[in-house]
Amino acid sequence: MAFDLQLTEKGDILFYENDYSKQPFKLSFLPNKGIKVSFGIQNSIPRSATDSCFKLSFEVKDLKYNKEVIGIDGNNNIVQAIQIRLKTPLGDIIDNTNLGSKLELAKHKNISDPKVLSLIQSYVTSAISDIITNPQVLVEATVVNTTNYNQGVNIYIYNNGSLLYSTQIKGW
Repeated sequence: MAFDLQLTEKGDILFYENDYSKQPFKLSFLPNKGIKVSFGIQNSIPRSATDSCFKLSFEVKDLKYNKEVIGIDGNNNIVQAIQIRLKTPLGDIIDNTNLGSKLELAKHKNISDPKVLSLIQSYVTSAISDIITNPQVLVEATVVNTTNYNQGVNIYIYNNGSLLYSTQIKGW
């Protein structure tokens, strides 16, 4: 079963307070030596960056060692993976150009056109096909007739007949 870090709506790693004392936060992806983020470590030895790494260092004042990263698994992990795919334009991630979706290509098109809705459905299905085997995707147009004409889409993703994820994208 997959496990991942839980993210906030803005894509930041989610923390919660705990009662541990004197435990620093440390996030390392060392197998490829690509990233190492550490903070709150007192009396640490500064290390110089190499050509193959990213180094982020900063000092935290009034440090409290009572934060812990929240992890997710199961359906919550699948839902978060879907959110990341749909919010990330295809090709934006340098080391993983296959991660993301083409949803942005449908912006400013006439979503009342069934061909455009079908295109959006294919973009979503393609983006999540390696997360869910044979997902069922339903896309509905939403139009708000106010002073500022506004259109959007509702996206519903089903897995084995059960609703797994839904979202509304406004401003199209």
